[in-house]
Amino acid sequence: MIVAADTPVWLPFVTLIGGALLAGGTTYLFKRRDEKREVKAAVRLVESELRMAEGALSAIAPLAAEFESAESEREKSKARRSLRARITSSYTQVTDEAWQESRMLLGRHLDPPEWDALRAAYVSLAILWAPDQEALSEEGDPVLDDATLELEAAIASDLLGAGYLERARAVCQRHADLPPVEIPAPR
Repeated sequence: MIVAADTPVWLPFVTLIGGALLAGGTTYLFKRRDEKREVKAAVRLVESELRMAEGALSAIAPLAAEFESAESEREKSKARRSLRARITSSYTQVTDEAWQESRMLLGRHLDPPEWDALRAAYVSLAILWAPDQEALSEEGDPVLDDATLELEAAIASDLLGAGYLERARAVCQRHADLPPVEIPAPR
């Protein structure tokens, strides 16, 4: 480093330290910005997954009611086929890929109550849509007897009624910079 004869000895060191602080601060700000973008993208994907799950659950509820209220064996058989088809298709339509890929990122950035809301929604969905490996057909579809159909329909209805998905989606909407949403209190 070339220094003029009349330059104080400490000036190059102060300049060096100032430059390092400026570079470090800039790097920190860029990293923060990138992390915020990643969180925003992750919650958008998770919210979309939750919306799909909510749609699948909403479609199961009326079919379950039809199955339970069927009086004749013919009506019950028709309702059973509809309910079985809807539940089976929801196994393949609803995934938790975005949740699995972004759990660590979201865990670092969400407040504990927000994290709990997301975790509760996905744990509930896992309980509902975790097919018993021994009860799978050769094609990999779940084999659903009447008792299992009724149980899964009841769980789907309870899951919707408990508001887990609604609270989790509200958390996602808040972090995706969508219009402010009040996070519902647990029921």
